[in-house]
Amino acid sequence: MIKYYEKTAPKFAQTLAKKIIYIIENLNQFPKMGRIVPELENEEIREIIYRNFRIIYRFKEEILEIARIIHGSRLLMM
Repeated sequence: MIKYYEKTAPKFAQTLAKKIIYIIENLNQFPKMGRIVPELENEEIREIIYRNFRIIYRFKEEILEIARIIHGSRLLMM
């Protein structure tokens, strides 16, 4: 995703990458910050929306796993 924007909008790509990293760092401290993904209804799979992107993650037994980062217009396939 970042590589795509690097070609057309390098400054935006850099800002986007920094913000996503910041969000992920906050998730380590506050893993229930995101909402439960509506399509999945699974307490362990949550998401944070940033701009038009969905940062989908799992938090189980103190382990944070980023499952997907997708554009909000795309269908979630898990």
